[in-house]
Amino acid sequence: MLLVLSLPLARKKRGETLFLCARFPIVQGMDRKGSCDDGRTPAIGGNKSAMSGDRNPWGTGNGTAGEQDTAAGPTPPAGGDKGAGNPWLPPASDETARRSAGLDDILRQRRGGGGGPLRRLPGGAAEGAWWRWALAGSLCAWLVTTSVHFVGAGEQGLVTTMGRFSHIADPGVALTLPWPVQAVAVRNTAKVEQLSVPDSAGENLLVTRDGQLIDLTFQLRWKVRDLRQFEYQVRDPEAALRTLAAAQMRAAVAELPFDPVWDGSRQGELQTRVLARTQAVADSWRLGVRLEGIDITRANPPARLGPAFSRITEAREEARKAQERAQAWATSALEGARAEADAFDAVYAQYKISPEVTRQRMYYETMERVLANNPKIIAEGGNITLPAPDTAKPPPPPAAAPAAPAEGKPE
Repeated sequence: MLLVLSLPLARKKRGETLFLCARFPIVQGMDRKGSCDDGRTPAIGGNKSAMSGDRNPWGTGNGTAGEQDTAAGPTPPAGGDKGAGNPWLPPASDETARRSAGLDDILRQRRGGGGGPLRRLPGGAAEGAWWRWALAGSLCAWLVTTSVHFVGAGEQGLVTTMGRFSHIADPGVALTLPWPVQAVAVRNTAKVEQLSVPDSAGENLLVTRDGQLIDLTFQLRWKVRDLRQFEYQVRDPEAALRTLAAAQMRAAVAELPFDPVWDGSRQGELQTRVLARTQAVADSWRLGVRLEGIDITRANPPARLGPAFSRITEAREEARKAQERAQAWATSALEGARAEADAFDAVYAQYKISPEVTRQRMYYETMERVLANNPKIIAEGGNITLPAPDTAKPPPPPAAAPAAPAEGKPE
């Protein structure tokens, strides 16, 4: 009958491998190292029991045989194999440590013993002290980046303490408590920003005073005047400003007719009116902005009426050109009339001095102008003095005979 030996497991040291023996008969022998004799090696001592030998697993001789631990027998091999396979014997002092299968031990061995260069840190830092230095560096970076703030020229910083307004930081270096106790939001308050109204690319049809529609878009130039009011008074100040400007433009266009808004003759007046009204309402709302100006970028009729307004534009252009030509002729005629009036005034002044002489001279000058263009002169008998012909000017050609009327057509 075979008996199975059940032995308690001793505490295993780190790096030491635990060997378990297979089941074997109690009558089989055990060598000095504690390895099991499975029958492939001859038994030692003939009739001796399995616990006989120079040392049993409990460190004393077999009570039945009366043998002591120092009895003669085979000596253990020298070196690191002394008692290496016996789980009941303590490991030798010079025994070489076996490689452990644990993940921590493998990683520690790959790092060269567990510390590497961090073992040589100042002050004799032990293994794993690197995280303290990393934590200290992170803490210093957090303090510097969240406590020191640089506000540039033309900028202002809005300082808040636990989310509540604290004060306004002027340009320069601002020191605050670290985040999240205090935070700084920097904004450029000197920059003039532009706001397109409307924000979409479609038509923006407005009704004029005479009931017509006009597609009008414009740009609003503004900048921040009070940073605290701009950030806290309205949830979205830019959207509120766009809505306000669009409403004021719609009201101002309704007060003007279509033509002066379309041709641009009263667009300057429209821009000034909208700017003043929008600034007044923005101040009453405490938006904290200052409007710099309004520029109309498009003022056209509706797209569906484009062809009709194109013909109107052409007709207006022709009328403008005709008006310019008439104005030029009127100016020339007025200048000629004024010249003739000046000449008449000069002659009249001479006539008042000597009426008879002036009358004869006027008669002779008039006859000279009349007769100079006539090659033939018919006069009554008597003494007639004719002016000398002008040889420098060739005589005018004779008048052509009138053409005969065509047959079948009345003269």
